[in-house]
Amino acid sequence: MKKIALFKDMSYSFSSEYVCEETMEGYEKYVRVSEYVEVEFTLLPEQTVVENELATLDSVEADLREKFREQLGNIESRRQNLRALTYKANAP
Repeated sequence: MKKIALFKDMSYSFSSEYVCEETMEGYEKYVRVSEYVEVEFTLLPEQTVVENELATLDSVEADLREKFREQLGNIESRRQNLRALTYKANAP
């Protein structure tokens, strides 16, 4: 059994509540907004967890690769702009 409660994160100006364990009690940026309740979680099968973790890693990797491609494109664009300036400066 786990004891959980709702906590409000005070570091944001909007209301954002999180379900947390007792270990969050006393943290400066969190304020408990409900009483604790005891719950028993049914764990997912390990294969399902691993598949979900792999899917998440694949998604994160795809996002990073896209951002990397964008950065490389920006660098190449800057190179082309500099070459164009050099060409204009050397033109008769």
